[in-house]
Amino acid sequence: MHQLIGMGVVSVGIWLRADTTFHQFVDVDNEFNFIFSAGYVAICIGVVVAAVGALGLCGAIYDNSCILITVRFLLRLVIL
Repeated sequence: MHQLIGMGVVSVGIWLRADTTFHQFVDVDNEFNFIFSAGYVAICIGVVVAAVGALGLCGAIYDNSCILITVRFLLRLVIL
């Protein structure tokens, strides 16, 4: 589930950065420049969430409690 959410956030971030029709609705010279940087932030957050989800999947498959504790800690950091 975390992989799907992470990849969805990455997709939105890529769409914000790559869509040329989106740029015509936002003036580059005014205070809406944070929308462009929000694309990069969304990509980074999506990659982190997907990586934590993949790590949790590996921990569950191999039944490794150390990995699962690490995933629990990382998920708490992501939620904060």
